[in-house]
Amino acid sequence: MPFSEDLDPAIIQEVSEEYQKAAFWLPFTAVEIKKVFDEEQLDELGKFIAEVKSAGQSNKKKAEVIEKYSGVTLKLLKMLKVVV
Repeated sequence: MPFSEDLDPAIIQEVSEEYQKAAFWLPFTAVEIKKVFDEEQLDELGKFIAEVKSAGQSNKKKAEVIEKYSGVTLKLLKMLKVVV
């Protein structure tokens, strides 16, 4: 790999697999995600996203999911700078 010398091994070891996976479906790096969410919250966030997707076009169902996962939802909104 031509860029392997550019990678900091300490950062790579610091970031767990769950955070690396989350970085694929959130517009943030794994390190940024780890600063905001603990591993339990990350699991909740994954469930939240799955339930919102399965709610389809129903705003009522989406609102119920948002309420159910309000803690991680608020953190996500703050991270996205939608809420201060």
